[in-house]
Amino acid sequence: MTLPSSFQGTTVPALHLLDGPEAGKLIELRTNTITLGRNSKYCDLVFPAPNISRRHARIDRVIEPDGRVVFMLTDLDSSLGTQLNDRVLRGQSAVLRDGDEIQIGDVFLLFQAESRLDPVTRTDSLTESEAWRGRPDSVKRQLDALVEMSGSLVSVLDLNSVLRITLETLFRMFPQSNQGLVLVEDAKSGRLEVRAERYRLISPTPSFSCRLVRSVIQGGRARLFRDQLDTDGIDSDSLSESMMSALTRVLMCAPLRVGREPPVGAVWLDTIRQPTPFTPADLALFEAVLRQAAVAAENAILHERLIKQTSLEAERNHARRIQLTFLPRARPSHPGWQFWDDYRPIEAVGGDYFGYIPVRAPLAGTAQRSDHLLAVVVADVAGKGLPAALIMARLSAEVRIVCNEESEPDRMLTRLNERLLSDELKLIYVTLALMTLELETGEVRIARAGHPAPVIRRHDGRVEEMGVAEGGPPLGLFAEATFPVHQTRLDPGDVVVLMSDGLTEAGDPHQSFFGHGGIRRALETHRPDRAETAGLAVTAELNRFLGGDALRDDITVVCVSRNRLPVPSSPPP
Repeated sequence: MTLPSSFQGTTVPALHLLDGPEAGKLIELRTNTITLGRNSKYCDLVFPAPNISRRHARIDRVIEPDGRVVFMLTDLDSSLGTQLNDRVLRGQSAVLRDGDEIQIGDVFLLFQAESRLDPVTRTDSLTESEAWRGRPDSVKRQLDALVEMSGSLVSVLDLNSVLRITLETLFRMFPQSNQGLVLVEDAKSGRLEVRAERYRLISPTPSFSCRLVRSVIQGGRARLFRDQLDTDGIDSDSLSESMMSALTRVLMCAPLRVGREPPVGAVWLDTIRQPTPFTPADLALFEAVLRQAAVAAENAILHERLIKQTSLEAERNHARRIQLTFLPRARPSHPGWQFWDDYRPIEAVGGDYFGYIPVRAPLAGTAQRSDHLLAVVVADVAGKGLPAALIMARLSAEVRIVCNEESEPDRMLTRLNERLLSDELKLIYVTLALMTLELETGEVRIARAGHPAPVIRRHDGRVEEMGVAEGGPPLGLFAEATFPVHQTRLDPGDVVVLMSDGLTEAGDPHQSFFGHGGIRRALETHRPDRAETAGLAVTAELNRFLGGDALRDDITVVCVSRNRLPVPSSPPP
């Protein structure tokens, strides 16, 4: 760089060179115009670098209408543009303010509204590193950046913002930095992905060596690659082209840790300006910044997980409320009958279904409809959670449709099977028990599709399984499936228990199953003659059997009882 002889004097606005052989030099702006570029014929300040245009930029002293003196920076249509702080000027002008940083090519200058050219700051007898790092304003800049970062990160709970602020701080602390990257390993592919980036060059693209980054991650410590290049532990014969390209730069790379977990990635900071390389002291400061950033990153990740968990919980609760609309809102009310049910999904939503649906279809062989025929349905969709719940919602609609089309349980199941075998619902199967109940006569007809047989307790104390021999395969598996019907009659005092397989297959700590035996024990021990007492007896026996273990599957229990006839009072004598 060639300095013009006209720049002599004392306190005036100046440019402070931040790097290069004369880093730390103050160049006072004592003329009305100063041109910067690489051609000495046209420029006052000459920087012979290939990425600087012959006439790159100009600084003009301008008097405003109100008498104020300002300095205006203008890009002279340079090929790469002129960067003012974070803004790129292309043929544009901007007013300079105290502390503004100017970049042309790889040269960095700091505009100071008032500066004194002090012989102590001359770089003639200093090394390049001393010229920059020995200055009090450099130390102050680093401390200010660190303090500002600490204050900024206190209220930041977004990980991307934490990483952005960290890179901005590193660039302020190390003005010679050219490229800063936060690289994170993808959990599935293992590839290094750029999570955050910052550059000083125009139109940048990320450039780094995967192998160098991985060596830092695996080693678990920060590395400084400079001068003779710290390549300990790396086979120089097997260096790739990208690694050799990286090693032509001076760079620092440190593992990125979150909490006490192993490194999840690395932070890369490099410079291509050799006169002001990074030093071991810089590496220590670099690590200190990242330790502070790691705390903020951990807080941001924990906050992000909490937000996701809260959102997911809200979605699950909303899904549960929606699913409950497909289940009965109230139990049927009839003077001769009692109904009771208990529905327990192990997740927010489940795949079990039950319902009480009036049968509106004409009775078999007639055109007459019954006003006293009720279908009681218990079903279990394959799977758990939201996918099963979605099929359950569809199933509830299909059951109501077939109850308007058919009055016989076997025909109802055949229709449901056909619908599940359609293209829309292929590869889905459902177990189901459907019982039609004639409320006037007590006649019961039941058909099952791969579902556990109901258990009945007669009014005389006998306990039996209904239609154990009759039953078809689950719905949705076989097009030609048939579903035999079991027929019986419920007398006053009789109780029927229908259930999903979550009840019969519930396991205790000894790996035994509750089974139909558990239902039998409850009915034989408590001898209920009403639906509610039967249901409570079964659930109490189940809780005793589990011994505190959690349920493994959704559970549904539906109980139906025919009320005993009131005993007529004796006529008065």
